[in-house]
Amino acid sequence: MEIFCTYNGRVSLTSDTWASTFGEPFVCVSAHWIDDAMEKAHNGFNIKTRIVSCCKNIHVVDKLFSISLDNATANTKAMNCLCCAHIMNLCVQEGLHELRTLLEPIRGVTRWIRAARSAKRIFKHKCDEYGLRKKLLHDAIAYRDVLTDMYHESRTTDGRFQTSQANLDPSIKNLLDNMKVKWCAYFTEFPPIYAIAAILDLGVKLKGLTNLLPFYYDQLGVSFDVPYYVNKCKIILERLCEDYGAVIQPQPVGSSTDTLDLDS
Repeated sequence: MEIFCTYNGRVSLTSDTWASTFGEPFVCVSAHWIDDAMEKAHNGFNIKTRIVSCCKNIHVVDKLFSISLDNATANTKAMNCLCCAHIMNLCVQEGLHELRTLLEPIRGVTRWIRAARSAKRIFKHKCDEYGLRKKLLHDAIAYRDVLTDMYHESRTTDGRFQTSQANLDPSIKNLLDNMKVKWCAYFTEFPPIYAIAAILDLGVKLKGLTNLLPFYYDQLGVSFDVPYYVNKCKIILERLCEDYGAVIQPQPVGSSTDTLDLDS
């Protein structure tokens, strides 16, 4: 690129390598630099403008397949699409936060056992006494008596490992409710790009999506016009297919084209 011919600053590179499921090797190299035109505000408009400008400079605007971003507010405004994996992680973190009073004692005693050799020896001995395997958290409930007995006999840490007989049902209910609220904050309207991916899945297709969405919104307790939404996705996919068809297999003027069958 011509920009580096006259650029007087420094360039930082990041790289990663991986292999596909078929064993094909890949390497990615990213360059990072600061120039006079760098925008200071990380808002949606500036991010979108810079990404589009970069794509134009390297002539890939009409060749893009996907763009991956996290769910930062500015990124969401720039591309108007959410990262499903990030949303699921946020929901899980919300659930773990609800269980913190149950998980923290286990995490605390686990850190204590792993940090001290003497604690590991005692843990092994206690496991033998209770006839349990030595995989610490293979079954946390089964190990409760081992860990409690061991901790109270060997007070080598400032924290306390408290057992709890609390009914788990309210905790689980609160956990699920909080996760649902977090999910609905992002995905009350099912993103069209995921619906299109489902249509392209031979195990789902348009018919499967039509059956899936009513169940999805019934579980969320949200009313939604599923037929209208499915038809909108169908129109988007048909237009996308026409665009690809025009590029990959251009048709002579006046010739007939096959229609897209999303159900068979």
